[in-house]
Amino acid sequence: MKAIRSGELPAHKVGSHFRVRTEDADRFRKKLLEKKVAESKQALQDLWAFEEENNLVDVLRGPCVVTRDYSVLLDTNILMSKTLRDWILMLAKESKYQLFTPYISWGILDEFGYRVRRNEPTLDDGVISTWRKQILKVTGQPLEGFPVGSVEGYPDQDDLHVHAAAQYCGMHILVTDDVKLLAYASTTESELTQNYETFSADDFLMHLTELSSLSLFAQVYVKHVKYALSRGYKDIDVCKALDRTKDRRGNIQRPLAPTFARFLRTNIINRPDVASAIDRILTESADVPFPPSP
Repeated sequence: MKAIRSGELPAHKVGSHFRVRTEDADRFRKKLLEKKVAESKQALQDLWAFEEENNLVDVLRGPCVVTRDYSVLLDTNILMSKTLRDWILMLAKESKYQLFTPYISWGILDEFGYRVRRNEPTLDDGVISTWRKQILKVTGQPLEGFPVGSVEGYPDQDDLHVHAAAQYCGMHILVTDDVKLLAYASTTESELTQNYETFSADDFLMHLTELSSLSLFAQVYVKHVKYALSRGYKDIDVCKALDRTKDRRGNIQRPLAPTFARFLRTNIINRPDVASAIDRILTESADVPFPPSP
């Protein structure tokens, strides 16, 4: 009604009711979607710029990557991996949120702040606060107001808020790399307590390959290469971040998404359009000095 009264959505009055032509309604919805995509794209750029300006890339694991009809909750451990977070958020954004919509809850965001503080005890509180706001801009409306109760047999009482957010807020998928939650999801007990699926990041990314065209993944892959070059990385094999066994600090880690990395190497990297796009990027950046390596 607000859009009709402001003139944004053309309508004519029939008796006491307003009538809107189908083509006008479709045009208005398309305009709203384009606005959301543009705002989310800028928000993701702002998030990256904020992290770079405040030297926050090293705080996370790794270097730089469903409309409401397909809603996906991202656990804190996904937010803590820049590699996984960026791949998932960019796939959502580049699909114009037709593939899925990523969500977080206030509890998950609070846990993110706690983990960042634990990793960097002297980080200014204002930096963490701004970081949280940047993340909120690139996800759906934060989930809140749901009941959190005990669940018999649930593997981690500290993560009951994650289950509650997914269960009571209509999420289709929870993406987490918490081994306890993944193991619980495969039990018969979970079938009685969870109305959503639980995927690891690797499984979720591979799940998306079954729902979308290769061109989407090619587009996002090229954007990752371009970002890596802008950061001064000369090794542009961005798949290494997905299947390496050590983090940036040399600590042993489980590969983040080895199956998805293999998918990219097999189906995306050698595509003619991808090779051509990367050649153009390399040519354009050949005469531009690399910024100092982090």
